[in-house]
Amino acid sequence: MRFASPFCTWEWIFTWWEQFGAEHELVPMFIRDGGELRGILPLFRRRGSAAGQWLTGATLDYCGATEVYPDHLDIICAPADAPACVAAALDFLSADFPGWTWARLPALAQDSDLLRHLPLSRGKLQFALRQVSVAPYVELAGSFDDYLARLPKKDRYKIKSPRKKMIEEGKLRYAAFEPAEFETALRTLFELHARRAEVKGITSTFDRSPIFEFHRALLRRLHPEDVMLRCLKDEAGIVAVLYGLRCGGRIFFYQLGYNPDWSSASPGVVIIGEAIREAFATGCTEFNFLQGDEPYKHTFTREARALFDCHLYNATFSGRLARGAFALRERLKATVRGAAEAPQAGSHGTA
Repeated sequence: MRFASPFCTWEWIFTWWEQFGAEHELVPMFIRDGGELRGILPLFRRRGSAAGQWLTGATLDYCGATEVYPDHLDIICAPADAPACVAAALDFLSADFPGWTWARLPALAQDSDLLRHLPLSRGKLQFALRQVSVAPYVELAGSFDDYLARLPKKDRYKIKSPRKKMIEEGKLRYAAFEPAEFETALRTLFELHARRAEVKGITSTFDRSPIFEFHRALLRRLHPEDVMLRCLKDEAGIVAVLYGLRCGGRIFFYQLGYNPDWSSASPGVVIIGEAIREAFATGCTEFNFLQGDEPYKHTFTREARALFDCHLYNATFSGRLARGAFALRERLKATVRGAAEAPQAGSHGTA
């Protein structure tokens, strides 16, 4: 792939299917040139709608894309084969694959091959794009010190000051978990994440038993070098855990948990900074924060890729109906959002 993603690997998709696929029908599309495999579009089919119960019909979705929040999804093929693979997949959906109403291709980055070639290859199918998030990233050019020098002064301070107090003064130590410790590290991550969510009074979609079982099975399948499990610890125990995945020379930062008693020491900033420092030292080309525009990410970078959901609609009556229903829903949401954001009479001292 031009942009290799851990969420398009067999390990991720097969583990997801084991944990969450029981109620679905697996329909991966294998694209061949003669007898040679050129591309894969890993789909599954389910009844009803991924967006709610108001729309019925058979839905196609991307394997591994529900429950566990991956992004940078794409058609799985070499860059040179992408135009032909996208065209072949959409031609097959349009002419030779019955029994579906609409398909969701989620979390496509702005430079993905699907988005590049979809407008030229859709045939009879209709499609709609909606930006759903951004994925900030750090391009690992030069050295770590070069990277810090490129940041605004206030952001450098936010990174360097807590590190000086915690790492350089010896209060905390940054360390890697050995493969034999991966399951213990994962349990600690979930425990710390749950404690912090409780203190903040929020409900986390990460802190659930099926999610833990998915990641436990995933870590058993992945090569240890493709896993980044790191911690901050002192003599009393582990203060923070960072969980990332390595693929195609990039680090994909997936989750973080830390002891809320240490919040004033900024352990999240410290451990992310150390992970970026390590990524530079080990020759990685990018540290990817994945989807979400949380303010802390902007301490480390201003670069980001837009992420889009793509909906494809079958050239059938039900497909046209689904397209109209989605368009209506988006207009209603925009109207409600606009009304909520409109200034109220007298809110700025005027009537």
